[in-house]
Amino acid sequence: IMEASDGQIWVVGNYAPPVSYDGEKWTVHAENYPPTYATTGQFLGAWSIAEDSRGVLHVACATGLLRYDEGSWQRILTSAEVGRIETLHLDSDGTFWAGSWGQGIFKQEKNGSWTQVWKTGRVWSLHETQNGQLIAVLRNGGLLQWNGKIWSQHPSFNSGIKSINDRNGVGFVEQPG
Repeated sequence: IMEASDGQIWVVGNYAPPVSYDGEKWTVHAENYPPTYATTGQFLGAWSIAEDSRGVLHVACATGLLRYDEGSWQRILTSAEVGRIETLHLDSDGTFWAGSWGQGIFKQEKNGSWTQVWKTGRVWSLHETQNGQLIAVLRNGGLLQWNGKIWSQHPSFNSGIKSINDRNGVGFVEQPG
């Protein structure tokens, strides 16, 4: 769920195309959206929706990365290229990121193209700290950090951290046991 720059609320899920709410009515956005569980019986989950710095919506899903442009969905990266995209993040510098199950991290370039900047790992989530540090949480419990040029293992890489939640500017770390 997210609020777009135009004030609409967008919701994605595993069983239907994305929907938006403009304050008065809900609208289903199914034009060119890939088949869903409801129509195929196959799990084609959508895990994240986010807006890039140009105001274009993207959906992270099992079939890759989708872009909503002029009222229609377009697949811009396939699962063969990027794996299963699970998380999207727009950082404070306006850089748009995508985290993948098995294919690492992708960065949207200024021209809108995508570059793989970390080649391995199952990326669970991407977060930005108050001081602008970008962190990636991997499903195996590892952490990566972005220094503005490259991703590297955070000093607590094998700490067993499973998620980071940002609540009103305060980071909470959840560890097993």
